[in-house]
Amino acid sequence: MTRQVTTDKSARSGKNTRVPVATRNKAIAKRSGSGKATAAAASRRKARVDDGARHAMIAQAAYFRAERRGFANGSELNDWLEAEREIARMLES
Repeated sequence: MTRQVTTDKSARSGKNTRVPVATRNKAIAKRSGSGKATAAAASRRKARVDDGARHAMIAQAAYFRAERRGFANGSELNDWLEAEREIARMLES
């Protein structure tokens, strides 16, 4: 579900106009200048994933890797290590 906010203009006019937050934030960034500072601030606000969620993501990725190779014995550690690298790359971007 998309989070929405009431705009100042709609609040003053008494209308119940809802605007998606992403749309409102893009409009604010456009008015604030070049957008470079806004992009830098957005990267600093990047959501952090706690250790439990990260572990669950790695476990699921390792499971899918094992499934693709037919659950053959002997490669479990490689599945896990590759899954760790995959999740680390995904969370960095």
